[in-house]
Amino acid sequence: KDGDGRFTNSSIRAANPPYTGAHFNVTVIDAGGNSSWTSEIYVQFAAKITVDIAFAPPSAAPGQIVAVTGTALYEDNASVPAKFSAVQLRLEGGPTWSAVTDGAGAFTSSFTAPATEGTYAVNATVTNRTISGSREQYLAVATSPTPDLAVVAGSLSVVPADATAGETVTISASVENRGTSAAGPFSVRINVTGSQGAGLSRDIPVDGLSVGAKREVSATWTASEGTWTVTVIIDPGYVVPELSEENNRAGRAISVAPAPPNGPSATLMVGLVMLGIGVTAAVAFAYRWRAGRRKEP
Repeated sequence: KDGDGRFTNSSIRAANPPYTGAHFNVTVIDAGGNSSWTSEIYVQFAAKITVDIAFAPPSAAPGQIVAVTGTALYEDNASVPAKFSAVQLRLEGGPTWSAVTDGAGAFTSSFTAPATEGTYAVNATVTNRTISGSREQYLAVATSPTPDLAVVAGSLSVVPADATAGETVTISASVENRGTSAAGPFSVRINVTGSQGAGLSRDIPVDGLSVGAKREVSATWTASEGTWTVTVIIDPGYVVPELSEENNRAGRAISVAPAPPNGPSATLMVGLVMLGIGVTAAVAFAYRWRAGRRKEP
């Protein structure tokens, strides 16, 4: 310590594996052997920032001013706000602007809704030193209540992802209504296509979606060898009038490996002699093997 009773310790870094936090206290002993110590202190280790945003109003007319509010927390922990952190906001097809979180990790800002009807992504990214996090939220812009069906970003799933020919593959995705009014009945089409032609084309009926609601749809397909494109199309018959038709589909490519060969079987005989006191016994083990399959006793 220095002459005024203050002391500074060197930085302490967490060793691998990473930990979520550390408990410690400080003990001080003077030249006379007298001691004092602090109560236990907890330090939260942070590797990410959780961001949440909301709009007021939740949907807007073209050209209307929209307020955006948000919060930023370290590790989604309400007791550890990402205070005084840089916020970058971006409107899809529009401007990018900045804000700063306050001492509670909250931030506010505003922007002008686009002049064209549709749904627009607003992204908020909060950064503090080398740690950052982001959240994307959709704003519906409409002059009258209108549904807007869309494939939930990142929801298209193919299981197993590394299928072999003959396996059953499950294809699933989530659809949502980002618009300002409920959608009536519609269908979702799941296609699997390749150079060989159509592997699958199936329509899954949906009885409607209220504003903000989501629904998962799925179909199964018996995989065939080759490279295929999986596509999900919402409302392929254009039954539901929407703010935008551009967000009604999602797709991805998959590769299906050939099935393992089914070759002839062979039997391997292994002899083993067991010796005991006054006893000799011969034991034989038989293993059956078939090409492309695991050994079976």
